[in-house]
Amino acid sequence: MSDAKAYSPNRAPSPSAAYPIKQLNLTRQLLLFVHNVWWRRYHRTGAQRPAEHLFYRMDLTQPLPREHLLQGAFFMAKSQRDVRSYFMLWKRQLGWLEAIKAALKILTGSQVFYGVVLGQDLIHTGWATRGFCRFYQIEDDAVVLESVWTAPAYRGRGLAQAALTETLAVLSQTGCRRFYIDTSPKNVASQRMISKVGFTRLSSPPSL
Repeated sequence: MSDAKAYSPNRAPSPSAAYPIKQLNLTRQLLLFVHNVWWRRYHRTGAQRPAEHLFYRMDLTQPLPREHLLQGAFFMAKSQRDVRSYFMLWKRQLGWLEAIKAALKILTGSQVFYGVVLGQDLIHTGWATRGFCRFYQIEDDAVVLESVWTAPAYRGRGLAQAALTETLAVLSQTGCRRFYIDTSPKNVASQRMISKVGFTRLSSPPSL
């Protein structure tokens, strides 16, 4: 599934680059400015994962095929249109504040919110960010996957693995080839899931 030799950092973006961003209007430029300032703040304060965290990477040679989930419907929000489509669901499930925060993060153009909906409920969510991680350094065209969550009633059913695999497939089809993810050494279930998806454990935190 993966091949570290195939990755070439900072290559020219594909015509269908992930997170297609048309010309930013003034509002989106302002959001991007605020978001970048927030990122720099984390760099200055030295935010970092605990030293004992486990770090993983995946390098792809080609796009992954998409697979249908056995339970629920997969969604990926990466545009203003997606925000309009899913905002009320987020508000109902996450509350006003978290829904607004999610919308603002998506509208900066660098982050994607993905998840699985079953009926009226969010049963799985996660974030994918391109070119930046506040805890460690990554390449400009790499993607870090974080804040992965599954509703307690649906854990242990392979949902997280299926959703993460689908996320990788969608992003790989838009040009992404290198992915990072990390987890706690105490979270054995997460470690198994990450390995099953095809990630390789790193001996130390990622760095440029």
